[in-house]
Amino acid sequence: MFRALPKLLAAYAKGDDGLLRAVIAHIESKGIRVLGAHEIAPELLAPEGS
Repeated sequence: MFRALPKLLAAYAKGDDGLLRAVIAHIESKGIRVLGAHEIAPELLAPEGS
């Protein structure tokens, strides 16, 4: 993770979305698929229009 730190710090300058996208990209570059909550447990999400 220390090797990724410069990229993560640069991404942090783009805000929380930029940082999250950089973290996800780093994790996925290691062969781990990152899923959203809506893909794992859609029943936990509020219904559309609520």
